[in-house]
Amino acid sequence: METGKPSVVARRYELNANMVGRWVREYKDGKFGDTDITSAPDLDTKAI
Repeated sequence: METGKPSVVARRYELNANMVGRWVREYKDGKFGDTDITSAPDLDTKAI
């Protein structure tokens, strides 16, 4: 959601851009309930 470009995110994580776009739409429509994206884990950070 931060980039506004599902295709960039999809490419970065080797996902289908349509799927990422669908997840964003579903999130905005409230399908996932009360989610706080600020508490989501940072997928770019590697755990040691």
